[in-house]
Amino acid sequence: MKTSFVSNLSSQLTLQRAITQAQKELQQRTAEASGDGRHWDVGVVLGAKTSRSLNMHRDLDRLTSLLSTNSLTETRLGASQAALDLMAGSAENVMSKLTLFKDSPAADDRNKMKDELKNALQVFTGAANTTQSGEYVFAGVNSDVEPFKDYLAAGSPAKVAFDTAFNDFMTSNGFTNDGTATGTPDPSKITPEAMQDFLTDLEASFNDDDYWKANWSNASDETMVSRISTGEQVQSSTTVNTEGVRKFAFGAVVAYELLALDLGTDTRNATFDVAYNSIANSVTGVNGEKTKLGISQERIKKANDSLNAQKDILTTVIVSLERVDLTEVSAQVKTLESQLELAFTLTARMQSLSLLNYL
Repeated sequence: MKTSFVSNLSSQLTLQRAITQAQKELQQRTAEASGDGRHWDVGVVLGAKTSRSLNMHRDLDRLTSLLSTNSLTETRLGASQAALDLMAGSAENVMSKLTLFKDSPAADDRNKMKDELKNALQVFTGAANTTQSGEYVFAGVNSDVEPFKDYLAAGSPAKVAFDTAFNDFMTSNGFTNDGTATGTPDPSKITPEAMQDFLTDLEASFNDDDYWKANWSNASDETMVSRISTGEQVQSSTTVNTEGVRKFAFGAVVAYELLALDLGTDTRNATFDVAYNSIANSVTGVNGEKTKLGISQERIKKANDSLNAQKDILTTVIVSLERVDLTEVSAQVKTLESQLELAFTLTARMQSLSLLNYL
């Protein structure tokens, strides 16, 4: 009788390969069941549909990005609206103070009014230089530069320009103590007609872009524009170069500098009317900018509603393509665990087989 050599090595190797494969598959199924519910390898499962899935993911990322930038734009618009409220409130405060002191030409009252106007100018200037996330919201596209120059600051170019213009006006018209160009300026000698002419020329200067930017503004005329959807853009900022801001600056300076002087009654009334009307117009202008930005805010809300709806649709479609059946996967996990347990048991038994145990 002939005997043959028998080995259990091949059987052990077969079981080891089966165990390795089962462990790999168990890892994948477990990740699918406990993770985000996507197929472990979407490309393998979807095949030719993979490109469709990738395109939808790209569209979803784009929508998410738009929603994120819209959130930042809404924050900037909110800060702008709050600042515009302060600016309009400051202008209205000036109007009330002017009305209060209109018929109070005494020196003490004039000084009190000047202090009130100084405070209002400071509040307006602070609001005009509002920042959001390190950017000046009223600087236009020059968002890294403080837009509104402080009239009350030492060496203010706007203050220097006004003083120069007013001194030239006084001396050239002989409104001095001795009626000569070399005499001491005497505001009480200014006639209503002359004051009106001076204020008309001064207002024209404030409306001149070169004068305004040289003395008052560092802002750009170009406002920021933000894309809020694939086919829609909105104005997302305003600047201190608008008419409302210029009207306030002109009216506040006239009131601050001239109504505190010892003017004649008629001249004082003429000056008051110009200052008051300019500041009243500034409130209208500032509120007009608020309305523009409010329209942008409303358009962003509607765009967000549309973007969120599109995002929900894409998410639903992507899930239907890539999502696994959790019930089936859980069953597969249990089956694989049972198979592995059995394989480990068989492997252990086969490894214990040896002829030595029977000799």
